Amino acid sequence: MKHFRFTALLLFSVILFSCKNTPTQEEVIAYNDKISTEHGKIFEKHDQLLKSYDDFRQTEKMDKAYADAKKQVEESIAKVKKLGALGGDSTYKLAAIKAFESYLSSINNEHKRFIEIYKLPEDKFDSALSKEQEKIMETINTSLNSANQELAKVQQDLAKKYKFELVPDKK
Repeated sequence: MKHFRFTALLLFSVILFSCKNTPTQEEVIAYNDKISTEHGKIFEKHDQLLKSYDDFRQTEKMDKAYADAKKQVEESIAKVKKLGALGGDSTYKLAAIKAFESYLSSINNEHKRFIEIYKLPEDKFDSALSKEQEKIMETINTSLNSANQELAKVQQDLAKKYKFELVPDKK
Protein backbone atom coordinates (compact mmCIF):
# COMPACT_ATOMS: atom_id res chain seq x y z
CA MET A 1 0.00 0.00 0.00
CA LYS A 2 2.89 2.36 0.79
CA HIS A 3 4.30 1.68 -2.65
CA PHE A 4 0.97 2.57 -4.28
CA ARG A 5 0.71 5.87 -2.37
CA PHE A 6 4.26 6.80 -3.24
CA THR A 7 3.68 6.00 -6.92
CA ALA A 8 0.40 7.92 -6.95
CA LEU A 9 2.04 10.93 -5.27
CA LEU A 10 4.95 10.79 -7.70
CA LEU A 11 2.61 10.56 -10.68
CA PHE A 12 0.52 13.47 -9.40
CA SER A 13 3.67 15.60 -8.91
CA VAL A 14 4.88 14.87 -12.44
CA ILE A 15 1.50 15.80 -13.90
CA LEU A 16 1.30 18.97 -11.80
CA PHE A 17 4.78 20.19 -12.76
CA SER A 18 4.47 19.26 -16.42
CA CYS A 19 1.21 21.18 -16.68
CA LYS A 20 2.83 24.30 -15.22
CA ASN A 21 5.60 24.20 -17.87
CA THR A 22 3.24 23.95 -20.82
CA PRO A 23 2.50 27.47 -22.03
CA THR A 24 -0.91 28.43 -23.30
CA GLN A 25 -1.36 29.36 -26.93
CA GLU A 26 -1.77 33.01 -25.87
CA GLU A 27 1.54 32.89 -23.97
CA VAL A 28 3.29 31.39 -26.99
CA ILE A 29 1.85 34.04 -29.30
CA ALA A 30 2.94 36.81 -26.91
CA TYR A 31 6.44 35.28 -26.71
CA ASN A 32 6.59 35.06 -30.50
CA ASP A 33 5.42 38.66 -30.80
CA LYS A 34 8.19 39.89 -28.49
CA ILE A 35 10.88 38.21 -30.58
CA SER A 36 9.26 39.20 -33.87
CA THR A 37 9.03 42.83 -32.76
CA GLU A 38 12.75 42.91 -32.01
CA HIS A 39 13.51 41.22 -35.32
CA GLY A 40 11.41 43.83 -37.10
CA LYS A 41 13.28 46.67 -35.39
CA ILE A 42 16.60 45.17 -36.47
CA PHE A 43 15.39 44.63 -40.01
CA GLU A 44 14.19 48.25 -40.24
CA LYS A 45 17.49 49.73 -38.99
CA HIS A 46 19.48 47.40 -41.24
CA ASP A 47 17.38 48.47 -44.20
CA GLN A 48 18.05 52.13 -43.34
CA LEU A 49 21.77 51.35 -43.24
CA LEU A 50 21.62 49.80 -46.69
CA LYS A 51 19.67 52.79 -48.04
CA SER A 52 22.29 55.15 -46.62
CA TYR A 53 24.74 53.74 -49.18
CA ASP A 54 22.70 55.19 -52.05
CA ASP A 55 24.65 58.45 -51.87
CA PHE A 56 28.26 57.70 -51.04
CA ARG A 57 28.99 61.43 -50.57
CA GLN A 58 26.73 61.52 -47.50
CA THR A 59 29.09 59.70 -45.14
CA GLU A 60 27.55 61.37 -42.07
CA LYS A 61 24.25 59.67 -42.90
CA MET A 62 26.04 56.35 -43.29
CA ASP A 63 27.77 56.80 -39.93
CA LYS A 64 24.48 57.61 -38.22
CA ALA A 65 22.66 54.70 -39.88
CA TYR A 66 25.57 52.42 -38.94
CA ALA A 67 25.48 53.53 -35.28
CA ASP A 68 21.67 53.26 -35.15
CA ALA A 69 21.67 49.76 -36.63
CA LYS A 70 24.40 48.55 -34.29
CA LYS A 71 22.64 50.03 -31.25
CA GLN A 72 19.31 48.45 -32.23
CA VAL A 73 20.84 45.00 -32.69
CA GLU A 74 22.62 45.20 -29.34
CA GLU A 75 19.41 46.34 -27.59
CA SER A 76 17.36 43.59 -29.25
CA ILE A 77 19.87 40.91 -28.30
CA ALA A 78 19.78 42.13 -24.70
CA LYS A 79 15.95 42.09 -24.62
CA VAL A 80 15.70 38.58 -26.05
CA LYS A 81 18.38 37.28 -23.69
CA LYS A 82 16.20 38.48 -20.79
CA LEU A 83 13.26 36.38 -21.96
CA GLY A 84 12.76 33.16 -20.09
CA ALA A 85 12.52 29.81 -21.76
CA LEU A 86 9.17 29.05 -23.33
CA GLY A 87 7.73 26.15 -21.37
CA GLY A 88 11.25 25.07 -20.44
CA ASP A 89 12.40 25.22 -24.09
CA SER A 90 14.88 27.87 -25.21
CA THR A 91 15.10 26.77 -28.86
CA TYR A 92 13.30 29.79 -30.32
CA LYS A 93 15.04 32.26 -28.03
CA LEU A 94 18.48 30.86 -28.91
CA ALA A 95 17.67 30.86 -32.63
CA ALA A 96 16.66 34.53 -32.40
CA ILE A 97 19.84 35.43 -30.53
CA LYS A 98 21.91 33.57 -33.12
CA ALA A 99 20.17 35.40 -35.99
CA PHE A 100 20.52 38.77 -34.27
CA GLU A 101 24.20 38.08 -33.62
CA SER A 102 24.61 37.46 -37.36
CA TYR A 103 23.33 40.99 -37.94
CA LEU A 104 25.76 42.34 -35.34
CA SER A 105 28.68 40.47 -36.90
CA SER A 106 27.71 41.78 -40.33
CA ILE A 107 27.55 45.34 -39.02
CA ASN A 108 30.84 45.08 -37.11
CA ASN A 109 32.72 43.55 -40.02
CA GLU A 110 31.26 43.76 -43.53
CA HIS A 111 29.33 47.01 -43.13
CA LYS A 112 32.22 48.64 -41.33
CA ARG A 113 34.58 47.77 -44.19
CA PHE A 114 32.01 48.83 -46.80
CA ILE A 115 31.80 52.29 -45.22
CA GLU A 116 35.60 52.53 -44.91
CA ILE A 117 35.85 52.00 -48.65
CA TYR A 118 33.18 54.63 -49.33
CA LYS A 119 35.11 57.14 -47.24
CA LEU A 120 38.26 56.82 -49.30
CA PRO A 121 39.10 59.75 -51.56
CA GLU A 122 37.73 59.30 -55.06
CA ASP A 123 41.21 59.01 -56.55
CA LYS A 124 41.89 55.99 -54.31
CA PHE A 125 38.72 54.16 -55.34
CA ASP A 126 39.48 51.68 -58.10
CA SER A 127 37.97 48.59 -59.69
CA ALA A 128 39.52 46.31 -57.06
CA LEU A 129 37.74 48.23 -54.29
CA SER A 130 34.53 48.21 -56.29
CA LYS A 131 34.80 44.42 -56.58
CA GLU A 132 35.53 44.20 -52.87
CA GLN A 133 32.34 46.13 -52.14
CA GLU A 134 30.36 43.79 -54.38
CA LYS A 135 31.83 40.80 -52.54
CA ILE A 136 31.00 42.42 -49.18
CA MET A 137 27.36 42.92 -50.21
CA GLU A 138 27.21 39.34 -51.40
CA THR A 139 28.57 38.16 -48.04
CA ILE A 140 26.07 40.31 -46.14
CA ASN A 141 23.14 39.02 -48.20
CA THR A 142 24.19 35.38 -47.95
CA SER A 143 24.87 35.53 -44.23
CA LEU A 144 21.68 37.35 -43.27
CA ASN A 145 19.46 35.35 -45.61
CA SER A 146 20.76 32.17 -44.02
CA ALA A 147 20.27 33.53 -40.48
CA ASN A 148 16.74 34.70 -41.28
CA GLN A 149 15.82 31.38 -42.89
CA GLU A 150 17.07 29.43 -39.87
CA LEU A 151 15.08 31.66 -37.52
CA ALA A 152 11.96 31.39 -39.70
CA LYS A 153 12.21 27.58 -39.62
CA VAL A 154 12.31 27.53 -35.82
CA GLN A 155 9.43 30.02 -35.69
CA GLN A 156 7.36 27.91 -38.09
CA ASP A 157 8.05 24.81 -35.98
CA LEU A 158 6.86 26.72 -32.92
CA ALA A 159 3.67 27.81 -34.69
CA LYS A 160 3.01 24.26 -35.81
CA LYS A 161 3.65 22.81 -32.34
CA TYR A 162 1.36 25.29 -30.59
CA LYS A 163 -1.16 25.50 -33.43
CA PHE A 164 -1.14 29.19 -34.25
CA GLU A 165 -0.88 31.01 -37.53
CA LEU A 166 2.04 33.24 -38.39
CA VAL A 167 0.71 36.45 -39.88
CA PRO A 168 3.02 38.69 -41.92
CA ASP A 169 3.63 42.20 -40.64
CA LYS A 170 1.36 44.70 -42.37
CA LYS A 171 4.07 47.34 -42.80
